[in-house]
Amino acid sequence: MERIDHCSDRGEWTLWRQKPSAALSPYIAEIQGFREACDVQVKRTELPTGSVPMIIVLGQGFALRDESHRGGVRSLNRTFLAGLHQGPATVGSAGQSICMQVDFLPLGARRFLRMDLEPLRDCVVDLAVLDPTFADELEGRLIETCSWQRRFRILEYMLAQRILSAPAEDPRVVAAWRTISGKGGQVRIDQLAQSLDLSRKHLNALFRQQIGATPKAFARLVRFSKAVNALQSDQFAACGSLADLALRCGYSDQSHFNREFSAFSSETPSALIERILPDGTGIIAR
Repeated sequence: MERIDHCSDRGEWTLWRQKPSAALSPYIAEIQGFREACDVQVKRTELPTGSVPMIIVLGQGFALRDESHRGGVRSLNRTFLAGLHQGPATVGSAGQSICMQVDFLPLGARRFLRMDLEPLRDCVVDLAVLDPTFADELEGRLIETCSWQRRFRILEYMLAQRILSAPAEDPRVVAAWRTISGKGGQVRIDQLAQSLDLSRKHLNALFRQQIGATPKAFARLVRFSKAVNALQSDQFAACGSLADLALRCGYSDQSHFNREFSAFSSETPSALIERILPDGTGIIAR
């Protein structure tokens, strides 16, 4: 388990990160624990990725900027999931939050929820609405222990019980997802459909239903996520410039990169770099 401690004028927090067990690695990218102790409200920008995050609230809740709710803010006081999104979100806390996060790969989220992901597209949903019994048990067992090591063990056990007993996925969707993810989003969708003996229209329908986005939209998310991860790590320094990074992540040129970046994050790569925390624990919102 990796531990990252942050202390600056922005506040103090600790992030625990752990890769899932071998049995869960086809379905989950990472599991995290998070505790912050800040004297002021904290707002972070969450960028879209090719994963489906589940945040398990163990203390004070969060606030999500959502113009569809009264006052433009939605309270998130219990476990919630975010489906695949096409744009950024602003999430805030009072500065004293404790939570865990599971970054599901889309097919893992589908197994966990026992439902197709299309209804979750561009949505944030409370787990208690989808499965109140499981949400109560999950939160209760994690809250009753103060040991982070034990919390990770409990969470993995409950995830494994639910995911590994779920029905198998459509092998054509699995193959398409693996190809797009494995090639970093650099895939011709018509050729992919042909290799699976499907029409592009049929592949689009299956993928949108079970993954929550069309293959083309998902490939764009994969490329963008790869670029953001590079910006948050030493990879950017190794590239030497944004133009080199754009080519490495599969964009035809920096102009294409800038357009896609603006579409997903609502700002330029250079502007975003200024707000990335140096320890990789998040992006401070404006």
